[in-house]
Amino acid sequence: MNLKPEVTIGERAETGTTALEPSIGCVAETRGQSLDSIRPRVLTCKALLHDAGNVNLSLHARIRLGFECIYFCCLEVAASTGAPVDTLVHPSFDILDAALPALKLSGSDSVTVDLLLHWSQSGSPFVPAVPVLDVCDLANRSYDATLRCIGFV
Repeated sequence: MNLKPEVTIGERAETGTTALEPSIGCVAETRGQSLDSIRPRVLTCKALLHDAGNVNLSLHARIRLGFECIYFCCLEVAASTGAPVDTLVHPSFDILDAALPALKLSGSDSVTVDLLLHWSQSGSPFVPAVPVLDVCDLANRSYDATLRCIGFV
């Protein structure tokens, strides 16, 4: 199983640079490097997203993996803005609060992420009232939005 994304960073047509947007953060000299070599959290997100779709796992595990994917997407977005993500306790509402607006998810998606955060923090052995397919779809949309947000799509 190869989880490495096939995305590489090349020159931008309009500017001829390889840096990300200044408001998002800057990556110097990234030409020809793979996405996961400069953004390891993105590779983690991709692996979590893949595992969340594994129908051989329990619903509890799949929902947890889907939430973790969403959370790691938010970590990547927050880190790209210079937020000190390594000093916070996981999972942190502050990370979600800072990153979700940048992902431009719908209001109902934000409510679902909030519900999943509270479920995750509670340590409940029960699954939340969100279908696993909805969690996986939300994780997938979060992953795609993260790639757009950090300038890789």
